[in-house]
Amino acid sequence: MRYTVGVKYTAFLLRYRVPISACALLALIGIGLVAYTHRSFPDIVVTRTATGFVPSKITIHKGQAVVFVSTAEKEFWPASNFHPTHGVYPAFDPKRPLMSDESWRFVFDRVGVWNFHDHLSEHTTGTIIVLGRPGESSRECLSHAATSSPDDLAECWSVDITEALESKGLSAAFDMFATLYAHNPTFRGLSCHDAGHILGASAYKEYEDNHHAIDRPETAYCGYGFYHGFIETMLGDQGPAQYEKVRAYCNALKTDTQLNNPSGACFHGIGHAALDSLPGDVWGDEAKMVRAAIDVCEQAVEGLPERAQCSTGVYNALAVAESAHSYKLAFSTVDPMKLCRSQKEAYQIGCYKEFGIGVIREKRFNRSETIAFIRSFKNAEAEAATLLGYMGDEVARTNGAPDLAAFHTFCESFSSSDDRFACERGVLSGLRQAGAPGKEYEAMFNYCALYGAGSAQTGCYTFSIQQTRDITTNKTVWLNACRAIPDQDIAPLCR
Repeated sequence: MRYTVGVKYTAFLLRYRVPISACALLALIGIGLVAYTHRSFPDIVVTRTATGFVPSKITIHKGQAVVFVSTAEKEFWPASNFHPTHGVYPAFDPKRPLMSDESWRFVFDRVGVWNFHDHLSEHTTGTIIVLGRPGESSRECLSHAATSSPDDLAECWSVDITEALESKGLSAAFDMFATLYAHNPTFRGLSCHDAGHILGASAYKEYEDNHHAIDRPETAYCGYGFYHGFIETMLGDQGPAQYEKVRAYCNALKTDTQLNNPSGACFHGIGHAALDSLPGDVWGDEAKMVRAAIDVCEQAVEGLPERAQCSTGVYNALAVAESAHSYKLAFSTVDPMKLCRSQKEAYQIGCYKEFGIGVIREKRFNRSETIAFIRSFKNAEAEAATLLGYMGDEVARTNGAPDLAAFHTFCESFSSSDDRFACERGVLSGLRQAGAPGKEYEAMFNYCALYGAGSAQTGCYTFSIQQTRDITTNKTVWLNACRAIPDQDIAPLCR
């Protein structure tokens, strides 16, 4: 364990004086005197004040410790991004609130750019840049790619993109994001949604400074993580009663005033921010937390479809929190879907889909167990929506290498046409999310080709065309692929 909680900080520098034999000394020299070098740097103190962390940005060396203290006379909780799961650097988290007179010491043993926040006030943030041995940079993290786990790699990429933002600006970070997405299927499957959050949060700050909206195709990648980060940051910055600007931004993303993928992700982001901003006095009460967050949706958003989409962000954030045991929450082992049955009718489907997929992942259901669980809803619309979401999630988890024939066979195994349709749409949505940038249509068209000629194939192609027309990077190549589809009903759509 690299941190201590509950012990007041009493010494600025703790020095170790340990006798070392000649052999041991030679051994230490052989490994670069790593441990001794780490101990040679003094601890750095970061103070949580009433207005934020001071200093809010520091540069330290690998192996150096930071001690967090407070003068704000209230509980605080310094932890790694992202809120609320702290998954970028999980060890950088005391796992509980600290009293105002407590300190917490943490040794940073990973090189990188580590953004952090106060879990009890997530918009209070700071940055810790950890340097390696002389000449190293945060890219040391990626040098271990061959032996790293996927989760470790996801953290490395997030740190790398953050470093690009810090040193080169938003455009360079977008370029890095685009390159990773184009050439690394693991990135597309595991971490690009969170990386999109990072870009979105930074884009909001730029938008506030110069009202310049980001018009890049990458904003649509990875389940619209960009818009989620943008809106969550905007909502937090504007305050809980100032929704006009947030609402206007989401509405501007609509096509012909109709809700679409970007605007839907935008309203979804409001729901996420609503739940993740709730005060501590409602933590642990699932129903009370959801009710409070839905109240925010109903105040911030106009129009029933938009409010329903906002509610999906609430339920998704709740599922994430329960899986991570954040906010004193955990999935019920008796009846986890009881919550959804108690929701307003307009929001129930979104609850079943978002929360249901969270339960499926938490319980590690295999496919047959998943289908049985979905059937237990006894609500045809909720079952279809959850099946669609589940299949999209399954495809995205293949790290860009889905077995199209296997997914097609599974979808076709359903006896109900409604189930087959939901399964197909889920697969296509997953292919769109995890496909090669600008070329998502390739896998989607290949999947549709597995159907025999008929209405099912036409519907598959139609959906795929509508979903990829505006995000392709080479419209000429896309048109040629579209026009090569052997279905006369499709030709008018290839424009």
